[in-house]
Amino acid sequence: MPEFQVLATSEDVARAAADQIVAALDGGARTLVLAGGNTPKRCYELLAAAEVRWGRVTVLFGDERCVPPDHPDSNYRVAKEALLDRVAPATVQSPSATRPSRRPTGSASLCRRCRARAA
Repeated sequence: MPEFQVLATSEDVARAAADQIVAALDGGARTLVLAGGNTPKRCYELLAAAEVRWGRVTVLFGDERCVPPDHPDSNYRVAKEALLDRVAPATVQSPSATRPSRRPTGSASLCRRCRARAA
């Protein structure tokens, strides 16, 4: 049965999440998939200050918007400012950072082609 924890403040949630991520990375995990939006921003700030061997961690994005990487709505921008500009991961793979001009319709078309090839 899953264990649930109710925390009093958003700061408590950010700290608990950062602590769990640090423990996973210290325990051998080498991939960190970042969530989108502003909700995880404080967690990313705490991770930036944590003692982590970032040089062996690959950072991926689990959620990104079809906007340029410097756009106010970009999840990449939030993560970059709160975490990535402060640490040196082995690799950062972001669709937005590598393809900032991709439009939603182009991405959908690419996804259909990839799925067709995989079938």
